[in-house]
Amino acid sequence: MEFNGSALTVTTVAPHAMTTLSPAQLKSMADMYWLKQFQILQIVYTVSYGIMFGLSMSLLVYLRRNRSTAYKGNANAGRKVILPSFEPLFWVIAALTGVYFCYFLAASSIDYVTPVTISWFTETVSQGRQFTFFVVAAFLLQKSVSRPALVRSMVIAAAITVIPIISVRILDVTAASTQTSFAVTSLLRAFDTMWFVWMLVRPVSRASVRTQREFALFALVYYASSYVYAVLILMHNYTDSAMVVFCTVIWASFAPFFVWRLLRADTEHWRGFSERACEFQQHFRENQGMQEIVSAQGLHVLLEMHRKDLIDFAHLELQQVLGVGASANVYRGKLHSSTQVAVKVYSPTEISESTILEFSQEAALCTALKHPNIVLFHGMCICPPSICLVYELCRGSLEDALRNSLNNDHTEPLWPKLCYMLDAARAVAYFHSFSPPFIHRDIKPANFLLDASNVVKLTDFGESRSMAFTIEDIANDNRAMTVRGTVDYMAPEIIDGKQGQALYTETADIYSLAITLWDILHPGREKFPNSNQNHLNIFRMVLNGQRPPIDPEIPQTLQDLLENCWNSDPIFRPSAKMVVAVLEDMQEDLCGQVSHHLSGFITCLGTQKGTKYTTTPPVFTGEVLARCFFEHKYAFEKEEAIRFGNALMDAGSLHHAKHNKPFESSATTTYYFDSQQLDLTDAGKGVDLGGRGGRKQHVVPRGHVHGRRRIWLV
Repeated sequence: MEFNGSALTVTTVAPHAMTTLSPAQLKSMADMYWLKQFQILQIVYTVSYGIMFGLSMSLLVYLRRNRSTAYKGNANAGRKVILPSFEPLFWVIAALTGVYFCYFLAASSIDYVTPVTISWFTETVSQGRQFTFFVVAAFLLQKSVSRPALVRSMVIAAAITVIPIISVRILDVTAASTQTSFAVTSLLRAFDTMWFVWMLVRPVSRASVRTQREFALFALVYYASSYVYAVLILMHNYTDSAMVVFCTVIWASFAPFFVWRLLRADTEHWRGFSERACEFQQHFRENQGMQEIVSAQGLHVLLEMHRKDLIDFAHLELQQVLGVGASANVYRGKLHSSTQVAVKVYSPTEISESTILEFSQEAALCTALKHPNIVLFHGMCICPPSICLVYELCRGSLEDALRNSLNNDHTEPLWPKLCYMLDAARAVAYFHSFSPPFIHRDIKPANFLLDASNVVKLTDFGESRSMAFTIEDIANDNRAMTVRGTVDYMAPEIIDGKQGQALYTETADIYSLAITLWDILHPGREKFPNSNQNHLNIFRMVLNGQRPPIDPEIPQTLQDLLENCWNSDPIFRPSAKMVVAVLEDMQEDLCGQVSHHLSGFITCLGTQKGTKYTTTPPVFTGEVLARCFFEHKYAFEKEEAIRFGNALMDAGSLHHAKHNKPFESSATTTYYFDSQQLDLTDAGKGVDLGGRGGRKQHVVPRGHVHGRRRIWLV
């Protein structure tokens, strides 16, 4: 009997041979013995791979079921699932074991035993299980858990498992001796075991030490038993070797269970709840500075910094791509199976210091910002290989809304524009209201979104920075930041920055806001018609004092506001708060005129009781007012009607009959116009909003910095 790899080939003595039999008879008896043993072994292989295939498919069904439950917000189900990026690994294992299972099931059914004499085939039988071991071990050593990482792991595992098959074939062709074959195959097995010995002694910084060592011990037991049966065959102890083979095969059948435990632990690792993450949490508490906590395990630092804002990946479902960017993609998704959200998905190649700084900046800033004109931030989701920032789902960008507005012929075209402008200015004013103020550095229509009520909200804070400077920075003038922004919206002092550095203040945002307001007032028009859309030409024109042309039909107040906001000298630009004050005054005047006009057409239900007025004002439903907006072409969409209703309430022209709630286009909620404002509007009927009719001149402020104080000139 001779052993080549895991092949059993009869060449000399058969078991229980009788000396009176001829060599041909001995060989025939040996062949019959091993054919019988191989038939039994085929059944064992069928059971073994059937168990592996069944476990793999059962775990996939278990995963899918718990994931669907977790999407609905079930925390217990969420803790039972593994990362979505791990699921393809189980599909690979299920596919491989399924192929082996189908083959052995078919072979056992028809007693197909021809391959027993082919040494490379019998080696391939054992390498199927070893591929499972190596693909998991290689995947665990990858820096990420992306699809390319899985492909690399499969290539590594395939290369490792193919080498023994080729070696056995070469030994077969060269007719190597039994001792040589045993030595070569044993050496290859020893090389394979080094992976798992290393995992046992030096676990990687993923999953948990316990599960890694469990998996390593499982693999080492398999290799040890494989070596034992090879030695028994070499010693011609065929009965015991057969028993060891059966035990080894059954032992290897439970590989999917250990793989599942390992991936579950690795999922906890990425969630940041493993023991290793707790070490980083303690380190973060002891060292509050970002520089002290950056390490190779940067993702855990990021997790600990934003733990209270974390969303479990099991509760977030990505559904549809909304946009594709240079550094991130935006998806429509569902949070807890009910809340529609927008998910900004980043997939960095690895978690480095710069990655931590980037995501920490935006996530921390989004958490701090709570304002009606700032996009609502739900939280951050770590779903390797991606990092997701989850926001409220909006209808679209202001840029798209301005493009579509060209098709609408509003009765009062200034009204929707004024609402957009006021929302944008309020967002910037809130952004600058912190101490020290935040600066956005990329104010433009594309970075404003419209929500379900047509309210404009500022987003995209990846380039935002705080103006927190030390005394030494101010003294040494070391406050420069890297130049960021979009060409058409960059202030002249930013364009004039040296070596890609510029001294950013909130006045740079005011300039960008001014260009954004110009876009709202002049939708679809080109800002610099003579620039040929060349960036260098635009830079030169802005530095020479040229600005986008203002339509002479624009109210004079707005013309003055734009000119002051894009003043070449930043110290003479008004603050965002002052811009809001001017726009609010204009909105109040305009809303007074609109409400006076609509009051003559609206269908009233009756009178409002218990008001402070001597004459009780008539009430009407929100649905009736919205329909009136549509009929008189003040609005063309339901969302636009809701925004205008809120604008009337914001200006004090419209009141809820019972509560202090936002406007609703509903048949059950009732409203009434403010009687005093209607009387005032009637008295000043026909007044020009720009101040040219004599009723009210809106004074546009200009900012001036004198020493350390800012003095506002009017």
